[in-house]
Amino acid sequence: SGNVSARHGDGMIITPSGLPYAATTPDDLVALDLDGRALAGERKPSSEWPFHAAIYRARPEARAIVHTHSPRATALACARRGLPAFHYMIALCGGP
Repeated sequence: SGNVSARHGDGMIITPSGLPYAATTPDDLVALDLDGRALAGERKPSSEWPFHAAIYRARPEARAIVHTHSPRATALACARRGLPAFHYMIALCGGP
């Protein structure tokens, strides 16, 4: 579970709330400005939209956000353990 967004102009397009990914179509996505006002879409946006908006405000270079609740990532976070750099591309993206 989780949610995905992409910067779109001065706002974002984000996955809807409460709809399984397998059932989501492009028509289900919601366009918002960074204050949460709906610009397009019929569904309710992910309840995590403020989190995404805060990142887009703080990081103008951010183009997309993938927020996952995968069991393994959640377990590592609860144990306060990070993911090690496992590929040279991590360094290219700014990791140690």
